[in-house]
Amino acid sequence: MLLVLVSPIVCTIAAPFSSNIRGLIRSYKTLYVLSFLISFMVIASIIAEPFVMNGVLADAKTHKTRAQIQQLHTALLVYAGEYPVPAQTMDNAHWIGILRADNPRHLALLTLPDSDMNSQGEMTDAWKTPLLINMKDPINPIVQSAGPDRKWNTPDDMSTAQGK
Repeated sequence: MLLVLVSPIVCTIAAPFSSNIRGLIRSYKTLYVLSFLISFMVIASIIAEPFVMNGVLADAKTHKTRAQIQQLHTALLVYAGEYPVPAQTMDNAHWIGILRADNPRHLALLTLPDSDMNSQGEMTDAWKTPLLINMKDPINPIVQSAGPDRKWNTPDDMSTAQGK
């Protein structure tokens, strides 16, 4: 790549001293222009890649989290259709345990890769923040993610609640 960048410069500087180089420059002028343009595009793409990839990764994490929320929401609905929902409030880790077969009939209503859980047994979103589970209304459970900023009650939060 360095040769592609340097060769047009060297040939231009040496042109007055050699008739062969002058001929090469005339006959291969297009080649030098193309090599310069290709070098410029390669350098520009190297510089732009982190910015483009950050946007792609952010979109992928958002889609993954929306899918996780929906998967958990569906599992909670199935559980509520099979069993009475306990009156006491349970946290994320308890619900995940129940949905992963710690229930009376040992039904696995939710399967998760280890990468979607933290060391406390909680299901986490793509940014490793534990999801919030609200089962006050078993007919309409609410699952929430803090979103990319990992802070609650901000515009980027995601939820199964209507309008979120």
